[in-house]
Amino acid sequence: MTEENESRVEVVTFEWRTHPDFKKVLIDGSDFSIVFLSWTQENFSPFEIGSVPLEIADLLQATSQTVLLSPETFQKQQNRHPEISPDYYAVVPVIFEQGEAYEQEPQTKVQFVWEAGGFGFEATVKRTAKGEIYLVSFFRAKRGRIQKTRRKYRRVL
Repeated sequence: MTEENESRVEVVTFEWRTHPDFKKVLIDGSDFSIVFLSWTQENFSPFEIGSVPLEIADLLQATSQTVLLSPETFQKQQNRHPEISPDYYAVVPVIFEQGEAYEQEPQTKVQFVWEAGGFGFEATVKRTAKGEIYLVSFFRAKRGRIQKTRRKYRRVL
């Protein structure tokens, strides 16, 4: 059983990409985009990208709700999805907060989908052997891709 941890991440409403469903994310009171962009320049250690709901942390049998992004995964994502600039990563905590969650691999991997204002995103998290949760995939998704995820996997949240 996991306990709710005190997150350094705060989500506040603002218009991002000209749509009010997007949020501004603050980390210790600083704009997420600025903090994240700084990390992308000096990314030697994992970045706390957000927190999954307690139900998902429990399902994954994780040690906390915190989701980490490794420098290696960020580099992989930049190569595979160059259209996702660093400022898009501000959406990740919102996806965890407002998105639908689907179990990809029992007690190991969960895929989140979120649609707002014509935008669609998918974010996949995985629990490590140490019980930590890592973001392993994040990209913009078209409606057909999101519908496929909804049909293929069991919704858990």
